[in-house]
Amino acid sequence: MTETEEEKEKNRWKNLFKKHWKMAALFVAGVVIVGIGMFLVFLWFVDYAQALSIVPSDMASWSMAHILGFIVKLILWELLIVGLPAGATAVVVIGLWWRKLSEEEKEELKRDPKKKRVKVTGYSGSSGFSFLTFLIFCIVVFANGAWETAIASWTFGTLVSYCIQAFLWTLLPVGILLALGLVYLIYTLRNE
Repeated sequence: MTETEEEKEKNRWKNLFKKHWKMAALFVAGVVIVGIGMFLVFLWFVDYAQALSIVPSDMASWSMAHILGFIVKLILWELLIVGLPAGATAVVVIGLWWRKLSEEEKEELKRDPKKKRVKVTGYSGSSGFSFLTFLIFCIVVFANGAWETAIASWTFGTLVSYCIQAFLWTLLPVGILLALGLVYLIYTLRNE
């Protein structure tokens, strides 16, 4: 009875995890510790940001500058306090583990099995459209001079206006491409 390539690959990883279960357990523990650390840094930064008046304590006084500044500073603190130490520790631990492996195991890990191409049959993801719209929304708010203005002072009409402007600016490149395609189509149909 011969095994198929898929079964061999499955058994290869199964045997690898059985042989190196301590490393797999250490990886899971590391991910859990990093997650807890990130959560604790988030809670610390929320208190820190309010205590040092980096952001207003009441949400009605927040502006777009406060929101983006808070997010950027939070990401930087997360990287500094959790990301860099976790990354350095992971590199050292994986390096020590790799050095301990036999040459056969290293070759087995390096071996790249021939993978079948997976046919994508459905839509999976936002393709960054909402993120791009948010960035353009920030630019629209800045261009209209409302960057430092408290969001609570905006009227609903102002918010809707900014959202519509951002959406239309996001669709502008699509419209330009469609117009160019239409011009090309008309040009080729006339020349036939």
